[in-house]
Amino acid sequence: MRTLSLVGMVMVAGAAFGAETPDAVKVHDGGPQTNDATWECTSGHQVRKQRITLGSSARKYTFLVSGCQDPSHEGKHPCAEGNFGMPDPISGNWYWGGFFRVFVNDTDATICDVKDLRVIEQDTRGEFQILWSHPEAEVGLRLMLLPGGNHVLADLVWKPTPGATVQSVRVELTCYPSFFTAARNRTGERHCQTPRADQVEPTTLELQPEQDTYLYYYDAVFDMPRARGTDHAQPSWRPRALRAGT
Repeated sequence: MRTLSLVGMVMVAGAAFGAETPDAVKVHDGGPQTNDATWECTSGHQVRKQRITLGSSARKYTFLVSGCQDPSHEGKHPCAEGNFGMPDPISGNWYWGGFFRVFVNDTDATICDVKDLRVIEQDTRGEFQILWSHPEAEVGLRLMLLPGGNHVLADLVWKPTPGATVQSVRVELTCYPSFFTAARNRTGERHCQTPRADQVEPTTLELQPEQDTYLYYYDAVFDMPRARGTDHAQPSWRPRALRAGT
C-alpha cells in the first residue's frame, strides 16, 4: 500500500452551507444521474454523473464524478475535461470540469471503473470516498471537511493488484486562479508560490519537495482586492506528507 496525504484549502467568500448547529458538517450525495453526451464525449453516448457536497458552517464544496458509459470505450469512462471536478463554490480555481487525475504506470486511474463511491460520515465531520479499479492498482481517495472548516482534507492511497507492479504514480492537479483568462481573451498573470519561490507563467517551476511544502496559486491581475475576475479568491493545495506503509 502506498499513500499520499494532501491538504486542500480554498478561501472563498459567500453564504455558508445550511447546518443544524455551528459545529455540524452536512453531506449530500446526489446519486448517479445519466445524460446524453454533449461536450463530454461523442454524440449519442451516455454520461454518468454523481455529485457529493460537503458543507460546514463556513463553506460548501461540491465534487463531481463523471464518465462516459459507452461500451465502445472498452471498460474506460472518458470525459472531455476530466472525471473528477469541483463545481462549487466556483467553476474556476480548482476546475469544475476536472481538476484531479492519478496516473498509475502512465495510465489515468480516474477514467477506470468506479468500484465504490459513498459517504463515510457526516455531522461530527463530513467525509466520502471513491475507489477506482485501475488494471495495476486499486486507487482510493478520501475527502474530509471538519466542523467549521473552510478547507478540504484529502488522502490518496493505491494498492497494487495481485501480480502487478506499480512503477510510477503521478498526480495531476488543474486550476485556473481567479479567472479564465485565455478563454475570455484576457491577459492575466498567474503565479505558483511556495515557501522557496514565486514563479510566474509561462515558466515551469521545478519543485524541491523538502522545501516546497505547499503550493499557492494566484493571479496578480484578476483578484478580488482589485475588483477583477469572477471568482472569490485564490486556492492552494498543500501536500502535507508523502509516506510509504503497508
